[in-house]
Amino acid sequence: MPDGSIKCLGGDDFKELEKLGPINKERVSHILPVNSTKRFCFRLLRKLFGETGRVSDWTRSWNGPWEVTILKTNEKFINQNRCDCIEWEKKKLE
Repeated sequence: MPDGSIKCLGGDDFKELEKLGPINKERVSHILPVNSTKRFCFRLLRKLFGETGRVSDWTRSWNGPWEVTILKTNEKFINQNRCDCIEWEKKKLE
């Protein structure tokens, strides 16, 4: 960016940026299970255990379908494969 700021999607590269100093994080999307029971459990486990660690890794491995929602536009995409949802999300946010 012209002002020296950097925009990126969360991931390993984002973690490396945190080492440089304080950063501002803004959630731009949600990827959640379509099944209402799984979605409830997913949200509860994330609230209890956070976004990183063994529990969050386990929840990411659940069978789909998954739904990604871009928060600013409310655009949605559903796919059985969570990785395909992430790829769609990346293309939308470029």
